[in-house]
Amino acid sequence: MSNEPPNTFKFSFIDETVVVLSVDLFGTLVSAASRRSPGEAVAYALRARGHEVPPSFLSAYRSHQFDVHPALEVPLQHHVRAALQSVGTEASIQSVHAALLKAFDVPVSPTPLADPILQIIGEASTRSAILSNCSLTGLVPQTLARAGLNPTGFDVVVSSVDIGVRKPDPRSFRAVAGLLGADVTDVIHVGDSPRTDGGVVTAGGRFVQIDPMDPTSIEKLQEEVT
Repeated sequence: MSNEPPNTFKFSFIDETVVVLSVDLFGTLVSAASRRSPGEAVAYALRARGHEVPPSFLSAYRSHQFDVHPALEVPLQHHVRAALQSVGTEASIQSVHAALLKAFDVPVSPTPLADPILQIIGEASTRSAILSNCSLTGLVPQTLARAGLNPTGFDVVVSSVDIGVRKPDPRSFRAVAGLLGADVTDVIHVGDSPRTDGGVVTAGGRFVQIDPMDPTSIEKLQEEVT
């Protein structure tokens, strides 16, 4: 047994300081090549799996297949399956999902500020999460892997399709706070979009806007956590 006195400063610091960081993925941590025509990419991937995809599918793909509130997230695989059914093609949800992951498997790379953001998360946060608007189940972990980013550095990785609601709806930020075992008022959300990521302020948290092309914008985050 050690005769050294307990590190009371350390325990006091942990008890009194809670830094909960939530970070956007697309545009903040990673840059992804955009599809000029997502519908055509999806149609191609479906045909590659042997599904009949008539020309009318593109119109169905661009149309609402479910009558839901705009803030709610319908899984893309369900939307696409319904679009196929509307033009007379049946496909299993598993096959549609696999086709979509292939269709959106585009080149991705970390943004210039990804490493500084991850460093701050590792050094300054008590709890951390990725919170991404993404309607396709599995695309966020696939994107992280393609970008060479290790998700184990975060306590949770969650997308809108996982929680059923999209940013900027306050419920998305409350959900990630709950998953982290924190109060939303303790959450600092980092992102590149005031319109979507800034919704954390409505929920009661704080927003730090990052411009991945402006190295000085990381200073805002450093100031917020120190």
